[in-house]
Amino acid sequence: MDDNMIEVRGAYKRYGKQPPVLRDLNMTVKKGTIYGLLGPSGCGKTTLLSCIVGKRHLDCGYVKLGITKRKHFGYMPQDIALFQEFTISEIFTFYGSLYGMTPGRVTKRADEISLMLEIPNRTRYIHSLSGGQQRRVSLAVALLHGPPLLILDEPTVGMDPILCNTIWEYLVKLAHDQRITIVITTHYIEEARQSNTIGLMRRGQLLSEESPKQLMESQNCNNLETAFLELSKKQHDLHKLEKQKGIRYTEYPTLTRNSSPLPLESDEWFSFPRFLAQLTKNIKWTQRNIGILLFILLLPSLQSYFFCASFGRDPAHLPFAVVSDELNGFVKSCDELPYNETYSPLLECNVPKSFSCQFMKQLGRKLDVILYENLDVAKNDAKKNAVWGVLHVSKNFTSSIEERISEGISTTEVAIDQSAISVWMDMSNFIIANIIRRNIAKSLIDFLQDVMEACGIPRKVGDIPISFNEALYGSNEPVYRHSSAAGFICAFVFYFTMTFTSGAIMMEKMYGLLDRIMVAGLTKAEIVCAHLIVQFVLMTAQTSLMLLVLYRFYDNPLHGDFGLTVSLLYIIAIVGIAFGYFLTELLNEERLISYAGIGMVMTMFLINGTVWPMEGAHDLMKVWTRAFPIVAAAESYNSITSRGYDITHQDVYMGFVSCLAWTTFFSLTTYWITRRNKGS
Repeated sequence: MDDNMIEVRGAYKRYGKQPPVLRDLNMTVKKGTIYGLLGPSGCGKTTLLSCIVGKRHLDCGYVKLGITKRKHFGYMPQDIALFQEFTISEIFTFYGSLYGMTPGRVTKRADEISLMLEIPNRTRYIHSLSGGQQRRVSLAVALLHGPPLLILDEPTVGMDPILCNTIWEYLVKLAHDQRITIVITTHYIEEARQSNTIGLMRRGQLLSEESPKQLMESQNCNNLETAFLELSKKQHDLHKLEKQKGIRYTEYPTLTRNSSPLPLESDEWFSFPRFLAQLTKNIKWTQRNIGILLFILLLPSLQSYFFCASFGRDPAHLPFAVVSDELNGFVKSCDELPYNETYSPLLECNVPKSFSCQFMKQLGRKLDVILYENLDVAKNDAKKNAVWGVLHVSKNFTSSIEERISEGISTTEVAIDQSAISVWMDMSNFIIANIIRRNIAKSLIDFLQDVMEACGIPRKVGDIPISFNEALYGSNEPVYRHSSAAGFICAFVFYFTMTFTSGAIMMEKMYGLLDRIMVAGLTKAEIVCAHLIVQFVLMTAQTSLMLLVLYRFYDNPLHGDFGLTVSLLYIIAIVGIAFGYFLTELLNEERLISYAGIGMVMTMFLINGTVWPMEGAHDLMKVWTRAFPIVAAAESYNSITSRGYDITHQDVYMGFVSCLAWTTFFSLTTYWITRRNKGS
């Protein structure tokens, strides 16, 4: 490597089961020279460069470099790969920090390069620039720190011819005066005449590696395009002949794990200046994406409000038809009765004139009672969904109730039948139907107690012979929202952290930003730590707003330790972050990640007790659902807030154990996928 900056030997590379992108490729780049790598789209140029800069492993073969540190690279990818929300000046400052440059040095170099590349005013944002202007800024970033090795992938695409000529003159000067090695790919074959060496690439192989003059002389032509055409024809004819003879011209080698290490590993796993630069970049990106920031902060609190305002509360204003034969033929409503009480010889006390009216009075406190005169009409309206059901009271209801109270076990069968209330209900909605049944039963008990009290009999005589004492946990009048709040908040904390993590990482991946900053020297540890700090701040704001709505504005129970409650939510958030990283490595499209995240959260809502208690699930499902992410945590959260358990209780600490286990699983799996993807 004394005279060579880059040596590539026996390079093979393919993706999955696709045909090889690189086939036994050998390449040599001398120090202080310009190497023009030419070839059609899809021939493997970008893949070769990504292996040289360490973005990908070779399947077989090796790459050797004449540099020792990542900051010695100056890398311009084929994509723009610039943060669109940043100004040009901020882009220079960010990459200058990654390269270890002082602010003064960054300013001086930015002035020099901006003049040469005709960079616009550096206060302008990247998204406001044209495509050509953005490519110039991208090239300026690669040149900023004056690296000994420049890797430029299509740097002059879409640029003005005069500016292209200026750039080439500058590159020639760098190579000649400063001994900087430059590898450049281009579609414009003739502009590569200024290169010291030209590598013509086709179908994953280098057809030639000579100076422009030698290349044209060897092919007996006077321009590079004709030379490339002649070499391509020779390769095509050779492969065609070998195919006719049954000769396999490129036997793909048997691969072994880690057969080709990266040419350069990271200098150090963590550098505070680089970490600080990444953290500052994340903060600015978050601040300048107001829509995303409002979504992250306001949506959880809005969801909490909608949950408390609409979910788990007893349905109200339920219309219910009542047909009382006691009133039919006499009056149209209880308000028309001439007097309210009458003397009952059987009970020997004053009782309501109509027991059916007294019962409807109690029922009207819980349901919207609609009085009908005809039973068939009421049933027909119930079938039309105008009312939730029909309640029928017989003609002799009052006298039959009096007889049942006074005679007890001696009551006649006729009195028993006529004192019974008949009900026809719409049972299509499980929750509403059971609430109506409960309200009818409770109204009947209240009615009987009123009759007992009117006759001087203790109200308890009319009650059912069961005494419900003060609840051990919760209230004797439970609200379904209270028991489902745990599953709701745990699922949403998980979902929002997963969404932000996968969205931020995927955005940087899709636009080539992640690859570029890692080639510049940023490590995975620095990226993750910078993201975690921003996520921690956002998650704190999210959780504070959700807790404020759930427990300050509404009466959801919070009987346990508040610090333990918040700690559990942070642990759940970490699981969401780990799952977000896992999805970004497992899936390559933002759309698929969104589908996976939504599917995961919907599953959680079904099995974590939010929609329905898992005690009602199939026995086989009960066995494995608690091992699902966040399910044990939701149970733990409910035990803390509703029962006041502490960390020593099994229901509580198993939630923490489950979260830590899933975080470990997602993290290790993500690491394994990352290693595997680089090698395949």
